[in-house]
Amino acid sequence: MVKKMLIGELCKQADVTKDCIRHYESLGLIHSTPRLVGSRTYREYDEETLKRLELIKYGKSLLFTLREIKPLLDLFMSNQLPKAQRRQRLKQKLSEVEDKIHDAQRVQQKLIEKIKALE
Repeated sequence: MVKKMLIGELCKQADVTKDCIRHYESLGLIHSTPRLVGSRTYREYDEETLKRLELIKYGKSLLFTLREIKPLLDLFMSNQLPKAQRRQRLKQKLSEVEDKIHDAQRVQQKLIEKIKALE
């Protein structure tokens, strides 16, 4: 039997906010199942949603954007993303990060020069 949880429990387990859950759901990164209890509708989430959140957080920690994560998420979850393609995506991201580091170092040098000029 699949364990279902409400948004509060999911937030605790995934260490994210309710707004984050709602945002990811609005983007189609995660999904919930509505459950009617009396006159109220609750959204239920399963263990797969928790795994998806963990993958999203991991991707973000590697500086992938949500736009970059979305098309890869289902492939990662089903283990259908070939190793070569995973390697290629990671190399591409590494190159982007290296470019950002280089740009930041140029800005840092300019700031150092400006500070010295003001001394």
